Amino acid sequence: MYTDAQLRPSQAQSLAGAAATTVSTNTIDLLSPSTNIGRGRPRRASAYATTAFVGGTSVKVDLIQSANPDLSSPDILASGSVVTTPTLGRKLLDVVVPDNTKRYIGFQYTTVGTYTAGAVSSYINADTDQQPYLPAQTGF
Repeated sequence: MYTDAQLRPSQAQSLAGAAATTVSTNTIDLLSPSTNIGRGRPRRASAYATTAFVGGTSVKVDLIQSANPDLSSPDILASGSVVTTPTLGRKLLDVVVPDNTKRYIGFQYTTVGTYTAGAVSSYINADTDQQPYLPAQTGF
């Protein structure tokens, strides 16, 4: 997977003590030249637990868009499933980035209960992890 610091809205962002809904610490400005990755390929949005979660009940990750750089008044583009046991390395969201109509995108984390530990990292990257199957040389 190719990653870029400009396309990483959350880097080990702690959700400990977070109540209800938290947005990613950074946003991606779709008018920035650094978002021109994977030309001709779909982009993927993914989020992973980078620290095991302790306490709390569940976590859900959404890919969001907003007209504002602080991701206020967001629209949800894609949602992950509700995860009740987010362990280290657990994939919380992995989707192709759908078409959007607003300038900024980022992630929204919804927690139920209060976690005493737990962090998440999120990425937007070129869809390079899904390699097509190519058969071996058949002699033709």
